[in-house]
Amino acid sequence: MRKINMPRCLSFQKTIKLFLTLLLIVVLAISITEVFATAYGYTNFYDSDKKDIAILFRLVDDERQYFTAIGNLTCFIEGTKLNESNVNCVCKNDYKGNDCGIPSSVFDTINNFYKPINLTRRIRPRRIINALNFNHETDLLESRLCDLEDVVDIFVICESNFTAYGDPKRLLLKEALNSNRVIERHSKKIMHILLDKMPSTDSGWIINRYFRVYMGHKSIPYIMNKRDDDLVILNDADEIPTREVLLFLKLYKGYPTPVKLGMKLSIFGFFWRKKQDVVSSNQPELTSMGSVTTVKMLNDVFNGDIFMMRYIRNSPSEMPQILKAISQYRKKVGEPVGWWNIGTIKHPAGFHCSWCLRTESIRQKMLAAHKDDKPRWGDFPNKTDLNYIINLIKTGEWFDGTKPLMRSYEKIEGINYAPRYILQNREKFQYLLYLEEK
Repeated sequence: MRKINMPRCLSFQKTIKLFLTLLLIVVLAISITEVFATAYGYTNFYDSDKKDIAILFRLVDDERQYFTAIGNLTCFIEGTKLNESNVNCVCKNDYKGNDCGIPSSVFDTINNFYKPINLTRRIRPRRIINALNFNHETDLLESRLCDLEDVVDIFVICESNFTAYGDPKRLLLKEALNSNRVIERHSKKIMHILLDKMPSTDSGWIINRYFRVYMGHKSIPYIMNKRDDDLVILNDADEIPTREVLLFLKLYKGYPTPVKLGMKLSIFGFFWRKKQDVVSSNQPELTSMGSVTTVKMLNDVFNGDIFMMRYIRNSPSEMPQILKAISQYRKKVGEPVGWWNIGTIKHPAGFHCSWCLRTESIRQKMLAAHKDDKPRWGDFPNKTDLNYIINLIKTGEWFDGTKPLMRSYEKIEGINYAPRYILQNREKFQYLLYLEEK
């Protein structure tokens, strides 16, 4: 009879046991993933993980000199009249602070927080990841890339070959990266995320959230060399922060997070602004949305869900969980924690130009809206007529027949009228800058 080699047998048993243990871990991980996905309505959220659609990006340090010594002073170069500075840093228009490094849009809101904000210059600039979903806002994307190219380190742009309504669509960003020389020039900074599947649901709100959650999960974890205090900024494609504000967030510490950016709200073009009160007030409205957080807060408080830092106040059922996480987070970090709004009507932190598209693209936007976005104007054939849309733009009327818009009071030459790149290329962007009178 053949003898059994006991040590080999035991080794084989250990191997089987180890294999079964690993298999159990994988099964549990998949189960946890499915529970998470199902809880949020994303029953096929991880299907696209079967193929690698994210490209690895690496953040590097910014070695540029933003401050200069003038005698015993340290002044912010871009915000200082260097030839006039001697005893004090003499600030240019729209810059404040001892070192002239705080833009007016920030300075005017420093006291609008429940605790004092003590700003100090950072030794090492933060890196900025700017994330957004893209549909067909090519002109606004071009402006974002050109205005923010030297302060944003990575642009995460998610594009789908489906509209939020579920119809197939062209991948316009993919096309632009091969045909638009301006956008192509920034391709090395663009992390292009392709969303090639839709969630198995009829809920438009779940689909709306899915687009952003997917973008976050398929981008942030793949960006290498991140630090806890680097910034993640989430915008819609029609929201463009000012370079001055982002540079401030990059160079200073001591301000609370998350940050809400108050942006000038324009409709159809920068010549129309939305009134705060459509009945009695001629005061323009300011859009203020949760936009900025640190990498650490995104992970520890929002559980990596980029959607939550923007819409938490619109999700009451999830508020207790997030508020508890914020309370715990506040106890273990050194910097202040709490919603901070920056930007005013006089000095906005950016530009939110809603429906600022060419006429045919406005029609496409109406037809692409998700099913629960009521009233869904794309469901009314007379509202999608191009002549009807042209008349809305000329008169400032809304789709429901009301007139909630007022003419923009800023001078077209001013920096608070429109993003800098659009002002510098007026011939190309006439349809956004000038109102064709009726």
